[in-house]
Amino acid sequence: MNRNVSLKRFAGARRATLVVIAILCCLNFAAPEARAQRFTVPGTSGHKWIDTKLDLSPGTSVRLSASGKVDVGSGWGVFEPEGTTQFANVPGYPAETRSRYGLVARLTESRTNPNDDLRNDYSYGETRQFCAGNASNHLWLTVNDDDAANNSGEFVVEVSLGVCSDNASGLTAPFKRQSKRRFPDDKAQPDDEKVTQDRKEPSGDKGASGDKGASGDKGPSGDKGPSGDKGPSGDKGPPGDPGPAGGAGPQSEATRSGEARNEKLVEHPEGLPRYEIVAAGVINLFGEGSGSYNNLRAATLSPDRVLITFDGYRPPDRRFQYIVKALVVSEEHSINPLITFVGFAPDGFILTVSNAGLPLPIAQLRTVRLMIEVSRFELRTLRIGKLY
Repeated sequence: MNRNVSLKRFAGARRATLVVIAILCCLNFAAPEARAQRFTVPGTSGHKWIDTKLDLSPGTSVRLSASGKVDVGSGWGVFEPEGTTQFANVPGYPAETRSRYGLVARLTESRTNPNDDLRNDYSYGETRQFCAGNASNHLWLTVNDDDAANNSGEFVVEVSLGVCSDNASGLTAPFKRQSKRRFPDDKAQPDDEKVTQDRKEPSGDKGASGDKGASGDKGPSGDKGPSGDKGPSGDKGPPGDPGPAGGAGPQSEATRSGEARNEKLVEHPEGLPRYEIVAAGVINLFGEGSGSYNNLRAATLSPDRVLITFDGYRPPDRRFQYIVKALVVSEEHSINPLITFVGFAPDGFILTVSNAGLPLPIAQLRTVRLMIEVSRFELRTLRIGKLY
């Protein structure tokens, strides 16, 4: 009789121990989100990805909260972290996502190379929460602009880390060695399904009767609610923001009507890119005198070479070009000055001044002045398929 009582007590103690273990498991899987970490992403980051120094283990939930604005320059506009779906259709962006000019996050297998072939990209305008599902995940941030050198502004990003539930959406697919982009809302392929199934396999341990207490883990699956925030991110879809960029058309009409807002523009045929005068004046080759427009000035490099520059000068690139017009103003009728354009330098453009091809003495150079006008026209319109 005493033996039966001892067995009953042992069975009761065993059941109590299993219940305590089940409660501890529930507490572990319901761990709260870690305190958010803040990072500053400058507008000039572009291909210079910002290293968060965060290495994420599989099953880590990543939630982004970003603010701030970035001016991407050259009249393309000012954008918030969501970016825009209206952008220059050219190669060279840091990430091939649907939204550009905004914030983009990247998970790589490498801890030192943001351009590792094994990677996944997440545009803030498309998703603000995702789940790390690979063996190794290193987090990077940047502004998704193909030419970020002339940008201004910054994004302030708060990164919150938590635990993904077994059936959470947005689970990161295995890294693939290819440059083809992958969007978080793509339908799952067989590989994705395998990852999800692999994560659910441990629940098979619940076959043990005592482990059934852990079935309460389905409570954390309520985290799916936050992932539903993707719906509001879709509201950013209205591409009304790029509309102001199209406002360049009305500016040309404003020029023809003489509005003061566009007085700096040169009238040109409708539909063509912007054309404007950026510098002008009559200047001495030795930097003497005054009366120039936009501080047009000269510096003599050699007896027959002179460097011309002005405020805001930078060498032409694929977005714009300069046109230089120059005449000689000289009261010395014994010489026949000849001007030749040499090329654009990092700090100005170079001209040669000679007497019928021969160098001029310093005394005669001091009597020579140049009447110069520099105009600039935009090339960027060519990049969005309007002109060919």
